[in-house]
Amino acid sequence: MSIRTLISQGLIETDAAATSVNVTVAFAFDSTYLDLFKVAVSSLALSGNFIDAQLAVYTNDAEVFDDPIVRRCADKKVLLSGSRKQVLESLASSSVKRPDRKDWNRGTFLKWQVFEPQDTPVLVFLDVDMIFLRHFEKELLDAADRPLACCPQIIKKQFFAPDTSEIAYGHARALLNHALQGIYQGRLQSNVNSGVMAVSGELLGD
Repeated sequence: MSIRTLISQGLIETDAAATSVNVTVAFAFDSTYLDLFKVAVSSLALSGNFIDAQLAVYTNDAEVFDDPIVRRCADKKVLLSGSRKQVLESLASSSVKRPDRKDWNRGTFLKWQVFEPQDTPVLVFLDVDMIFLRHFEKELLDAADRPLACCPQIIKKQFFAPDTSEIAYGHARALLNHALQGIYQGRLQSNVNSGVMAVSGELLGD
């Protein structure tokens, strides 16, 4: 199964060509994100990305697997349970700086499930609340030359003038222009935006 299944059943119309098959594309979400998942998958199809890749869906909400679209396209369906569930939900509630975001963090920590053996040598994790507008698959896979390839997290306060909460626009432009050239400074070197990750090698293990 794959996005190609949805196309062959007439649920999505696209004339996109064949895409990589040696990749698993993973999503992690609960049933409140089902509509966003369907939009994300449709936009992958329309933009010609990962149409023939295996799809993995990770969740802590069994209702996700009752959805007919998930049933049609997901090759791998993983329900968080047992000791792994205890560990991840404990981390989500106790190891973050903003306990008021405990419920949101629980969803974010679902992503940790994808770091496990897969049927393909590469896994691409994508957040469900994104729309994909153009073909990017080859560029992403070519750039993923490490066991974990990801994007830096952009936080507003990275751009503040010293000891203020005001954006220093010259500083912000310089940071972003350097980042576009692959030169990361400050928190851009260490803060990960986990919404797009390519994982391979030893990180696809228990």
